[in-house]
Amino acid sequence: MREKRLKGKELNTVDKSIYLKIQRPSEKCLLCGADLVEARKHPSAIQPEGEDSVLRKDYCPRCWEQLDDEQFFSHWMAKREPRPERTRISREERNRLLLAYFEHLSRVDSSEMEALEREARRFFLAHLLMRFRVFRWKSTDRETGKIVFEHTQTNEEWSVEPLDLPDEMVLRIKQDIEEFLRKGQDLEVSF
Repeated sequence: MREKRLKGKELNTVDKSIYLKIQRPSEKCLLCGADLVEARKHPSAIQPEGEDSVLRKDYCPRCWEQLDDEQFFSHWMAKREPRPERTRISREERNRLLLAYFEHLSRVDSSEMEALEREARRFFLAHLLMRFRVFRWKSTDRETGKIVFEHTQTNEEWSVEPLDLPDEMVLRIKQDIEEFLRKGQDLEVSF
């Protein structure tokens, strides 16, 4: 690509306030309207616009090569990552899935899952459900130390062992729950 520089002006640096005003990349080529998101890589340039601002211009590679008299302060090859498909679920659906998972873990036979792992998941989920206002803390049993939660709508009580979870376990449980929610969108939950 050939160098394009601003003629007659010495601009070696861009003031931070100007830098922060540079707009986001365009979806389409400025000249031909080609889709730049799908191209994944395209030339971008900025040129001064007045004393305290710059204008960003995005081009497809073919149009960039055809430019001959444009004056740019700076240019670069912009790279775009494809947007991941995000399917968002509603709060109600999320809460329903998390509660179903919690109830399932409460009924699971200890031979299917190690007891400590099961209790760690229940502990994490109970606190998550409390954060999402599905559960509320009711009490802590003085004899057993178990934490008692109450379902906010049905008043059903659930108790969990108080645990001090290591960071690695919390991360693993969080990832498992996220995976469960991704898969759960396509499943009918009835354990």
